[in-house]
Amino acid sequence: MIVGARSESPAPKTAHPTSAGATALVPIATPRPPAATRPPPLTAPARPSSATTRSPASRPSASASEKATNAAAASVSLAARSERRCTALQSFAPPSHRNAQKASRPSELAELAGLRRGRVRLGSFFNALVYLSAQTGAVLGERHPGLVIEDLLVDRRDAFRGLVNGELDLAIVFEHALEPDPAPDGVELTALFDDPPRVLLPAGHRLARRLRVTLSDLVAETWVRAHDGSAARHVDHVLAQAGLHPPILLAGHGDEPVEAQALVAAGKGITIAHELNVVISDRIAVRPLSGGAPVRHIQAAVPAGVLAPAAGATLEALREVARQHATRS
Repeated sequence: MIVGARSESPAPKTAHPTSAGATALVPIATPRPPAATRPPPLTAPARPSSATTRSPASRPSASASEKATNAAAASVSLAARSERRCTALQSFAPPSHRNAQKASRPSELAELAGLRRGRVRLGSFFNALVYLSAQTGAVLGERHPGLVIEDLLVDRRDAFRGLVNGELDLAIVFEHALEPDPAPDGVELTALFDDPPRVLLPAGHRLARRLRVTLSDLVAETWVRAHDGSAARHVDHVLAQAGLHPPILLAGHGDEPVEAQALVAAGKGITIAHELNVVISDRIAVRPLSGGAPVRHIQAAVPAGVLAPAAGATLEALREVARQHATRS
């Protein structure tokens, strides 16, 4: 007789000997797969039945696999943090330090310092532009061929304003000894040389052969004077100091009236100027004046603080030119 029958499928049967020697059939329960071999719920499909035959000891446990995954993730995270830290340290390093590491030749260092190429905005009064700026450009071209001077014609007030507003890198200005004019805040002055007074005579004048001329030699002369400006004030000061009241011809305006020199060259009179003022030299005799006339100070004006490399190089070239003028004076 069959006992313990199951509804879904008949249980396998096996024969067992009985004590009486007869054979009786008894049910044997089908063994269930080990718990470790059951497919994980929800996260993956059930493994094929062949997987149940593999011993649980033959594969890593879930906890060991998780530990290995966590260790690998930690290693990657540490490497990423280390890389970010190195990049941050490099980005916060001073630019000069990073650039110095890249530049190994003098030419590369010069380029990084702003001396390989560039322009310098140089403001000058008229005669400084004609003489000093041109000579400074020649010296600068020998030392730093890639630097170019951009000339701008300015008077003292405009030069100071341009330096303060960042429109100029450097300026050449003058200051009459009889009219002190200090620089404003934000501008520094560097003395270059003193421009001495000179008597300007027609080339055929009776005093043209003299090595030096005094004011007493000019008592009977007609003087040429600008209508206004510092050049006019300079002539007025000289005449007042000497007590002279000569006939006067008016010509030109401002600080450096070329028109006055044109009248002297034409033989209409004489005048007082400074050596750097002279632009018509072929028809004019220029003679030193002994006493009675003040010098004017030629100065370099720069923005207060540290100069840019190109402006500093230009200032050094200008100083070299100024030393040559000081020696001739």
